[in-house]
Amino acid sequence: MKSNIFTTGVILLFVAACAPTEINTEPIEIDESSATLQDFTWLEGTWVDTLTFGFKLPPQHVYEEWQVYTDSISGVGFYVQGEDKTVTETFSIVKTETQIVYVARPKKQPIVGFPFKGIVDGQYIFENKAHDFPQKIAYQPFGTDSLHIFLEGITNTVVRKVKMRYFKVN
Repeated sequence: MKSNIFTTGVILLFVAACAPTEINTEPIEIDESSATLQDFTWLEGTWVDTLTFGFKLPPQHVYEEWQVYTDSISGVGFYVQGEDKTVTETFSIVKTETQIVYVARPKKQPIVGFPFKGIVDGQYIFENKAHDFPQKIAYQPFGTDSLHIFLEGITNTVVRKVKMRYFKVN
């Protein structure tokens, strides 16, 4: 119990320190100041991408599982290859007094926050220009059962863009 309280405290402290900067199938536009956690509840469930790394032998399927709570929307990212399941990161979307923040904890790495920048052309955009890669994460729903995730950033002066295509499995 003390560990959970400590972890929650660390996440809240980190989120507070970040600098400000029903599913709708039509593109909507909102800015970061008017967003609420309710705007992200459509993420709840299990999503799988079978295409991005499906060429591997055996194929590697990438998953995101999201759960809605009263104070956050939290999840876990993992991949399944053959019979092996490997957790790659945990993440949450939380609301501070001033902003919504996507908080990621990649496996064996420190927590990193990406403040919400708004919804543009149907993409829910989170950005942290001080992070190595990605600096920008965008979630774009299509209906109730498809989702694209875009990871963008600059690494060693090279612009990198990754597009992942997920479908909802439950």
